Amino acid sequence: MAAAGPTLQEIREEDRRVRRLQLVARLCFEALSAADIGFDEAAELMSDFRRVALDLFPGKEQTFEIIYGRRLRRFIELRFGRLWM
Repeated sequence: MAAAGPTLQEIREEDRRVRRLQLVARLCFEALSAADIGFDEAAELMSDFRRVALDLFPGKEQTFEIIYGRRLRRFIELRFGRLWM
């Protein structure tokens, strides 16, 4: 017998978490684009974004790094001329 797939409720819950993460990502990049944000504020915002993402998707650190981590660091390097770990 084949293993049962996710329930409709599980699919809806994951879809809700994905939409929330997309919203947080969009807000994060909009805030990072603000002309008056400093490096320390940007670093804090990025850390907060990572925390929210991992709260929504526990254990997905590597996935976050692949999807958002490199993009965030590249953005910071281009914006401020220095790297953020």
